[in-house]
Amino acid sequence: MNNLFDLFLKRPLPYAWLQGLLFTSFTLHMIFVLFTLGTAILAVYYFIDSKWGGKTKKLALDKRILRTFLAHKSLALVLGIAPLLLMQVAYTVPFFTAVNFLAPYWLLMVGLLVVAFLSFDILGHGLEVHRYLHLAASFIALTCLLLIPGILAAILTAAENPGQWLTVAKSGYRLTGPLAGHWLFRYLHVLGAALVFGAAYHYFFTAQDETGKRSLLRWLLAGLWLQLIIGLLLYNSLLEKPDNVTMAALLVGVAGGVILLGTIYVAAGRGARVNHKTVFPLLMLILVSMLLSRQFI
Repeated sequence: MNNLFDLFLKRPLPYAWLQGLLFTSFTLHMIFVLFTLGTAILAVYYFIDSKWGGKTKKLALDKRILRTFLAHKSLALVLGIAPLLLMQVAYTVPFFTAVNFLAPYWLLMVGLLVVAFLSFDILGHGLEVHRYLHLAASFIALTCLLLIPGILAAILTAAENPGQWLTVAKSGYRLTGPLAGHWLFRYLHVLGAALVFGAAYHYFFTAQDETGKRSLLRWLLAGLWLQLIIGLLLYNSLLEKPDNVTMAALLVGVAGGVILLGTIYVAAGRGARVNHKTVFPLLMLILVSMLLSRQFI
């Protein structure tokens, strides 16, 4: 029965192929999801900083950062189709069970995507409105956008823990107890990764002066520290402790994060710029090892 679905139908591809395609497509999708989320968070922050922080002339990063939003979100959305289809084929019962448990939130994502993408696209294309209207639109757009990975994390958390389905059903189709704690740390871990990837991207490709680069470097450092702290909490929230292979992948990711932190601090101490040839390979090492450990789990 190894070549059968959980629906007792023959698989269109061997299980190893499905796993490999899912990992590859999901990794590509996550890269641009993190760029999208990081771009949105940083754009809103720098808008507030430029209007109320007294740094309008020094830091005008919000519009330059937001102009990249269209490309990032479009690629994130398109590249998300493949892992979604592969999960439906490879894990039919757990995936659709989790979707139906959280069906109202799953359907809500349609409206959230429309509002978030339209709002950010309008603001990013240079529409001039009063700063308070701009602020309100930014917060609405950012809130809608940040709710989406929270919903997806909840669905994946439910799908990966079939032993908790009865508890979820008895709790009114909500994640409660340890499952809710695991979801929260998983969601925060995604947001921390978004800060890291977003800050790194805009440090190298958007910031045009040393002031902007130093500001983005602080975001990158904050995101890395956040990842290490939340990662520890996420590990402790696992309902089942990982095996040795999974632990090896996790330790590789942690080591990559520590090396990246050290590299940035050394460069900052010398007053030098961080080299993209060092940063991006380390970021990819961290991302791949973390996603690989998640797939092993």
